[in-house]
Amino acid sequence: MSLLEKLFPKDEVQKPSSKLVERGLEALRLARDERGMMMGDVRRVPSHFELRLSTNRYEELVRMDALRDLEFHFKDELMKEMALEKSRTFGDHTLHVRIAADPGLGDKEIYAMILNPERRPTGGGAVQQNRSAGQVSEDATRVLSDEVEMLEEPMEEGDAATVMLGEVQPTPPTYRLHLRFPDGTEREEDAGGSRLIVGRRGTSGTPIPENFRKVELDFPTTVSREQLRLEVEDHSVLVTNIGKGTTSFADGQILGGGDSRRIRVGEPIVVEGIEVRVTVVSP
Repeated sequence: MSLLEKLFPKDEVQKPSSKLVERGLEALRLARDERGMMMGDVRRVPSHFELRLSTNRYEELVRMDALRDLEFHFKDELMKEMALEKSRTFGDHTLHVRIAADPGLGDKEIYAMILNPERRPTGGGAVQQNRSAGQVSEDATRVLSDEVEMLEEPMEEGDAATVMLGEVQPTPPTYRLHLRFPDGTEREEDAGGSRLIVGRRGTSGTPIPENFRKVELDFPTTVSREQLRLEVEDHSVLVTNIGKGTTSFADGQILGGGDSRRIRVGEPIVVEGIEVRVTVVSP
């Protein structure tokens, strides 16, 4: 498999997918959320972010002329989320995201950090090469990887910046579906997994896909017995409309039959006037 295929793999149905993009957004959201503050009714968040990759991955993106597209995509996604949450940046600065190379990172490591709005960009987006390998500034988030993460405690001189956690199996999160009906009543249903088929009670006779679980809800008869396919991953939910009921989102977009959209965990999905939210129970 080429490095390009590793950067931009195909999923099980051969739709474009990229772990690099997903992990990058996860790192940026962690950096944002760890420093966000509620000020009255307004949530304030940092405005300047830097996403750091290994030198090999950074150079590959440069060769593909993909850096500016990725930076724009990350900025656009964060701005959309700010608009939905009606949040603002500290100092009302314009939001910026840039990508940089870090020679202290492995190819499976990635992290985001908050920058002072007055800090000048490093040349060409690359981190200064005289930084000792693995040394991370105090405003960095943890490394996101299948194998490593940043140490939470301050490092003593000579300590490694990362610790191998390959043998540790993190506790998988569990989820619930929070329902809000047009009359204002609310209820919750255990999801029991991260891959769900959601619909009206009963069955249409169509087999439920392997590794999916059917969640039967008190929907009106205008909603199909298999209405939505929900695939939860990290902080997001891939919503696919597989039924005949009307499915829409907070921004007014209506999801057509067979269409998909990725939203953040906790954002509402409206099915025939009933609001459905995926919420995290643990860890």
